Amino acid sequence: MAKSLRSKWKRKMKAAKRVRYGEKERARLDKMLADFKESEQLKKEQGIELHRPQVLGEEDRIAFAFVLWAQPSFAYRMSLE
Repeated sequence: MAKSLRSKWKRKMKAAKRVRYGEKERARLDKMLADFKESEQLKKEQGIELHRPQVLGEEDRIAFAFVLWAQPSFAYRMSLE
């Protein structure tokens, strides 16, 4: 590490800046967390259903398999086997 007065001052000020910005960031993260919890509580009270994965039918599975098969990388891998 450098021993000059300037570098010592810069390191000292960077440490102070980290503390100052750390407090601001912590407050911002706490606010986001509180807002998220509040929105989740409102969703439960209003009975809004959370996202559920879509169940694919047999036709959808066949179509999805065809899309995968039609991709060049998949066809190339299959030709190597």
